[in-house]
Amino acid sequence: MKHLPLRKLLFLLTDLLVLNASIAAVASIKLFVLQFESGTLSDLATVIIYSNIYITIPLMLIFIPFGFYDRNPGVSLVQVMLAVTTGIIILKIIDVVATIATGNVAEIFPSPTGLKLTVLYWLLLVIGLFTVRSFLDFIHRSVRHEEESTIDGAGALDKSYGISTNLSLVYHSSGYLFLKRILDIIGSSIAILLFLPSIAVISLAIKLADRKGPVFFRQYRLGKNGQVFRIFKFRTMVMDAEKILRSNRALYEEYIQNNFKLPPEKDPRITWIGAFLRKTSLDELPQLFNAFSGDMSLVGPRPIVVDEIVKYDKYTKKFLSVKPGITGWWQVAGRSNIEYPDRIYLEMFYVERASFFFDLKILIETVPTVLFGRGAH
Repeated sequence: MKHLPLRKLLFLLTDLLVLNASIAAVASIKLFVLQFESGTLSDLATVIIYSNIYITIPLMLIFIPFGFYDRNPGVSLVQVMLAVTTGIIILKIIDVVATIATGNVAEIFPSPTGLKLTVLYWLLLVIGLFTVRSFLDFIHRSVRHEEESTIDGAGALDKSYGISTNLSLVYHSSGYLFLKRILDIIGSSIAILLFLPSIAVISLAIKLADRKGPVFFRQYRLGKNGQVFRIFKFRTMVMDAEKILRSNRALYEEYIQNNFKLPPEKDPRITWIGAFLRKTSLDELPQLFNAFSGDMSLVGPRPIVVDEIVKYDKYTKKFLSVKPGITGWWQVAGRSNIEYPDRIYLEMFYVERASFFFDLKILIETVPTVLFGRGAH
């Protein structure tokens, strides 16, 4: 990680080179082939200089939230296409607003030739950025073993993922964290509205099954940087479930040895409606309120009870570097079918490689995981 500032400088310089080369190519066609203007080298230099101020540097700033200047050089083709498209659209909107402000309404709509040049510029940027970043990523992967080795005594999953031996806190870019928070607020708000009828029906069913207890179950869980918060879930157990569990010493020992859970058929605490809610993952719907409030995120490591942190041992700091999530890499990879320590390796894999597009990938993969009840207890 000590070479990270140099890496980011390299990413900035290579992107700057690609952006300027693309501008130079489009400007050369406009000046020397189409001959819209005088077409001298001085004119070309002027276009490039002004483009750096009004196009290149703003585009690079827009690229930041898309993970262009994070730890690793690799970016997917879709990531590049979205970043470039978003950047060009934003700059065009700014240009339109500026044009309207000056009263030149007739210049709002581009000419057919201007539109073709814009498409060419987009194509050159996408091809150039993706090609250069792919090459840098290849070089980075080739020398990576000299900078980071895998965890001593790691299992097969861990070795294949190549988790870093750096056990300190992981710091993600402010751009990614900003986008992630926006996604949490918008996503949880929409989901709460969509599932509001389901929440009402489930609440009624829980009350009918056990009128004495509350609808929601609240429990202390560990959040980012070790902060304790109260998680919301639909109550799937009888009243005084914790007391019942601890009163049966053999059952409690099995609970601890089985990674803080019991097989559903052996758990006397689960109600009939609770068994259904757990199987369908509907018991986790109230966690949307945790995501909206900021205690959790839509995507992140599984929120664990305080006692469970001992399982993470030397990876505790890294695990607590991010907010826990309603869904995550561990959940879509197998959930309850994956036990410790492989579960730790999957969580560490996410923490080290967290990005906006990785979060979207996990959210998409969560849908079939929930629908088909994969790994649900």
